[in-house]
Amino acid sequence: MKINNNGDKMEIKVGELFRFSWFAGSRTLSGRQGLYMGEAFIHREDGVTVENHRVLMIGDEKETIIDRGLLKYMERPSEDTSLIEQRMKLFS
Repeated sequence: MKINNNGDKMEIKVGELFRFSWFAGSRTLSGRQGLYMGEAFIHREDGVTVENHRVLMIGDEKETIIDRGLLKYMERPSEDTSLIEQRMKLFS
């Protein structure tokens, strides 16, 4: 999946870490890091398909479903997240 990151294209794959920018439209998500878990389409009875995405925010027990409008606020985490990545590998 390709997402917009400050005008640039960012490709994110299932299982990759990301960070929401500080203006993510939600106080509960702004500045937080998470794991991208893939698309979660809803196919309504009226024929409309709604594009959502699943993410697991670090520290949360349950996944969060986000609207595609939040994809533009996803960015690559900074270099200091290597410790987080190492810890995630221990539990996978």
